[in-house]
Amino acid sequence: MRARLPSCRVQRVAALLALALAHPWAHAADAPSPANAGLPPVQQDQAIQLLNERRDAARQQQIEQTPAVVEGAPAPAPAAGPALDTPVNDVPEKEPSFQIDHIEFKGSPLFSAADISQLTQPFLGQRLGANRINLLLRRATDLLVKRGLITSRVYLGEQNLASGTLALTVVAGTIEGFTLNGQPFRPTQAPEARNGGGLTDAGTAWAFPDHAGQVLNLTDLEQGVDQINRLRRNQAEMQIQPGASAGGSVVNLNNKPGDALYYNVGLDNYGSSATGIVRLKVGVEADNLIGLQEAINASYIGSTQSNALVASVAVPWGYNVFSYTLSLSEYQNLIGDTALVDGSSRGHTFGFNRVLARGPAGKTAFDATLALWNSDRAINDVDLTPQALTVLRVALNRFEKFQLGQFVGYWSLEAGYSRGLGALGATADAQDLPGDDAHNQFNKFDANGSFSSALINVAGAALGYRGSFSAQWAHTGLYSSQQIFAGGNDSVRGFAQDSISGDCGVWLRNEISVGNVPNVSLGGLSAHIEPYVFIDGGHTRLLAGNLSQNIAGGGIGLRGQAQWQGKALSTELLLGRGLDQPASFGPRQTLLLASLNLSL
Repeated sequence: MRARLPSCRVQRVAALLALALAHPWAHAADAPSPANAGLPPVQQDQAIQLLNERRDAARQQQIEQTPAVVEGAPAPAPAAGPALDTPVNDVPEKEPSFQIDHIEFKGSPLFSAADISQLTQPFLGQRLGANRINLLLRRATDLLVKRGLITSRVYLGEQNLASGTLALTVVAGTIEGFTLNGQPFRPTQAPEARNGGGLTDAGTAWAFPDHAGQVLNLTDLEQGVDQINRLRRNQAEMQIQPGASAGGSVVNLNNKPGDALYYNVGLDNYGSSATGIVRLKVGVEADNLIGLQEAINASYIGSTQSNALVASVAVPWGYNVFSYTLSLSEYQNLIGDTALVDGSSRGHTFGFNRVLARGPAGKTAFDATLALWNSDRAINDVDLTPQALTVLRVALNRFEKFQLGQFVGYWSLEAGYSRGLGALGATADAQDLPGDDAHNQFNKFDANGSFSSALINVAGAALGYRGSFSAQWAHTGLYSSQQIFAGGNDSVRGFAQDSISGDCGVWLRNEISVGNVPNVSLGGLSAHIEPYVFIDGGHTRLLAGNLSQNIAGGGIGLRGQAQWQGKALSTELLLGRGLDQPASFGPRQTLLLASLNLSL
C-alpha cells in the first residue's frame, strides 16, 4: 500500500483506508501522547516485505554457513628460528658470513617492488650467514602464505655470496587441474564427474576464480567452495594434493549433493483487518537444478485481500554473483460501503554482487542493482495514473565474525546510494515539481547493519545481544516503494502491520536472548528454544509538511525449532506492546503474534 498517491482525492481515500485498519487481537489500554500526532498508520507493500525477508534470510545463511574446508599442507617453511619480527642485528650469526649489499628475487614474479624493498631493506649492508638468511626466507614464505599462496615457496640455490649479492629463487605453486570426487572436471571433464546438475555441471567450474595453470591461491579456492556451499544441497570440501610437475597441485573437490528441491509452508497472524489477519506463506527452492550452481527461489504470501509473489535466480561466477528477481503484489480494500480500492505492483530487479576482499574473519563486497517498479491503482474501477520507477542502487557491505572472550559473534554493515533514473520507461518528473512532493527522479542514501554476540553468563544462562538498524536520507519526497517504514515484525516489533513511513528515518531493534537453553533430544528428534526480551524504536520524517513521527515497542518472545530427518519445524511467539506511537494509531495495544513454518 502506498503512503503517497498522486491525486489529492486518492490521498484522502488512502487516509480513510489507513484509519480503518485495526487488529482484533489487540486489547485497548491507555491512549498515546497527543504530542506524537501524525498520519494514520500505513502498510508496506507485501512484495517489498518479502524482499526484506529474503535479505534477512541471506544474512542468516551467511552467519550459519560453515567456513570453507580446504585441506592441504603448505610448502615446508625453512627451518625454525627466532621470531619473524626479530631485528636482524639481534639474530646471532655464525661463520661463514658475508657482507651483502644487494638481494635479488629470481623466478616467478610473486613479489612486487614494494614487497621486495620491505623484505630486503633490513638485511642490506649486513653480514649474513645461515641464520639471518633463514630469517629472510621465513619472512618471504610467511608473506606468501598470508596472501593465500600456500604452495609457492622461496629457496636459496647455489651462489657466490662473496660477491656481495644474495639471489633468492621464487617458485610459484600452480594448479595442474581440478577433480570432482576423484574425476577430472577442469581443464577437461570426465563423464563421471557429476555434481548434481540436470543439464550440465559447468557451474561447478564457474564457481572458482582459478583455472588450471594459474598460481594456486587459497583465498580463491575458499571462494569457490563457499559459492558451491551457498546451496543447501551441497556440503563441499576440498583437498590440495601433490601434482606431477614441480610446484604443481591437483585440487580435488568432494561433494555428494543432496536433494535439489526444498519446500516450506507457514502461517502467521501478522496481517491486518483490512487485508486479512492470517497470512499463508509458501516457498520452494531449487538448487543446481540446471547445473550452473544456480539458486532458484519462489515465495508467496497471501491473505484474504492481498497476495505477493517473489521469484529469483542467482548464478555464481568466481567472486561474482549475478541475479534476477521478479516481484508481484496485489491488494484490495473496501472502505465503508462506497469505495473499493485495489492496486497491483510489479518489480524487476537485476543484481550484481562482487566480493572485493575476504579472509578468515569475513568479507567485503560490492552490490549493484537496477530495479524497475510499476504500479497500477484504481478506486471503484476508475484507473488512476500508473507509476513507473527505475532505480539504480550501489552499495558496499562488510560482514565479519569475531571472538569476544569465550563467545563468537558477528557484525555487518552496509552503506548504499540510490538514484531514480529517467530511463527504461520511468515516469518523468514535472520540471516545476516542488521538492517535497513525491519524485520519480531522486537521490537517496541508506545504511543498515546488525550485531550479535553472547555477552555474559548469569546463573548459568548465556545472555546474548542481537541488534539491527536501518536508516535512510533523501532531500526530495519519495513514493512509498522508496520510503523507510518503521512498525511490524521486520522493523519495530510490538505492532502488527501498522507502521509509520517517511522520506528520511531510522529504526533500531534490540533484544537480549538466552542462547544456551539445553536441547531436547528424543530418538531422531532434536528441539531447541530461545526466549528473549526486546525493545525497538523508530523515527521517520515526511518532507511534505515536515512531519516527524516516532514509534517504539517492547515485549517478550520465544523462538523454537525442532528437526527430524532433514525436516524442520520453527515457531515464534511474541507478546508485544506499543510504547510510543502517533495519536492517529488510536489506543496503545498489546498484541499476541504467532508464526509457524515447516521446512521440507
